[in-house]
Amino acid sequence: MAGTDRPQLLISIKDSVSGSQELVAGFAEEPLKVGDADRAAAVYCLDDLRSKPTFDAAAFHDQLQTKEFGGVLISAAALPSTQSLLQDNSRQLPHGTLCIADVQKSGRGRGGNTWTSPPGCLMFSLLTRLDIEGTRLPYIQYLISLALVEAIEAEAAPLLSDDASAGGLGVRIKWPNDLYIGTEKLGGVLCNSVFRDRQFQVIVGVGLNVANEEPSTCINVRLRERAAQLGHPDASSLSVSPEAVLAGALARVEGYLDTLQRRGFRPMEAAYTAAWLHTDQQVTIKGSEGEEDAVVIIKGLTEEGYLLAVDSAGERFSLSPNGNSLNFFHGLIKRKLPPPEEDLYVC
Repeated sequence: MAGTDRPQLLISIKDSVSGSQELVAGFAEEPLKVGDADRAAAVYCLDDLRSKPTFDAAAFHDQLQTKEFGGVLISAAALPSTQSLLQDNSRQLPHGTLCIADVQKSGRGRGGNTWTSPPGCLMFSLLTRLDIEGTRLPYIQYLISLALVEAIEAEAAPLLSDDASAGGLGVRIKWPNDLYIGTEKLGGVLCNSVFRDRQFQVIVGVGLNVANEEPSTCINVRLRERAAQLGHPDASSLSVSPEAVLAGALARVEGYLDTLQRRGFRPMEAAYTAAWLHTDQQVTIKGSEGEEDAVVIIKGLTEEGYLLAVDSAGERFSLSPNGNSLNFFHGLIKRKLPPPEEDLYVC
């Protein structure tokens, strides 16, 4: 049995007949690598786990409606990084493999930043292999964000009210890859891609505050607050499950990425811009030395996936991040665009 300092993994596979099944040792020809390259964690079935993950694989698979995504689930009570585990073992794992940890000790963020996750946060990574044009890669994180917003709202809506006009939680996308409720961050998306064997391997990482009230807010807190506003008699006890939210999100992601490969982003564009924060948002772009600041209005996305904006004279600009700021609306770089064409994503 593996040493106590090594993370223990539970691998579950959705079986179309008997539901979610735990996989015994011997899933891979070689042990999965966890953390340092010279350390490997053996794979144990459920009875061998000293610390069982809290994520309920059976409940998740009962609700999962996908062809491939999430069919293979690797879960653990604690891991250094779900993103690293999939990346280090990608050649051994099938398309659609999902990795979840209750706690990550070296989670990955933008710019290579690492962080330790709080309990109650849904943290997962998804391994995908896509036959996709490289120019469409930026849209993957947009579609993951959209799928998460839709799944959260779909789970919350029936708990809040039978009246559709009551509205939902108000989860919105902050471009390019964050989820917000009001002014508080709810989660984020990170994608790492490599071109291998004539396909793009894209590992999607997500951190979503479901039941953790720190460091900002979480779905269940805002659900109870919204329910109280609507006069729900059981507002204080309402909650959504991470298993249901994730199952709903993966079903949407699988469909969106299939469409992206075949038809591009346009079929999902209206849904995306309806779910983000930025239509008609005014942004001030700091001018370079000797150049005045520019005030522009965001109107949508360019064909490259950057922000499309116009100034008071009707000049069009592409806005992209400079890569140095965690706040993408500070330090944006503007590039003047030619007159509009039909293939621009304008909302």
